[in-house]
Amino acid sequence: MYRVHRYNKLNEAHWMGKQVYLSMGALLLGAGLLGIDSVPMEGVDIQALYEEFGLNEKGYTTVGLVALGYRSDNDINATLPKSRLPKDVVFSKA
Repeated sequence: MYRVHRYNKLNEAHWMGKQVYLSMGALLLGAGLLGIDSVPMEGVDIQALYEEFGLNEKGYTTVGLVALGYRSDNDINATLPKSRLPKDVVFSKA
């Protein structure tokens, strides 16, 4: 029987990264349902994270980051109307 990623450690890391992104999607959705603002982050200084939290020494690596919190009552962008494309432009029937 063939087991995916069983013998290839390079594929295993790639696969694990994909699994983390699936979980991040669930986190973002769940946070929104609880009224918690969330955003995935890129362009972060990963080396600074490793140094600050000692990730290498603990055997951890960073795949992605998510910021969670509550918006300020003074956030004028939160109350601005949103711009969305019409449904017939976004969705089509096959």
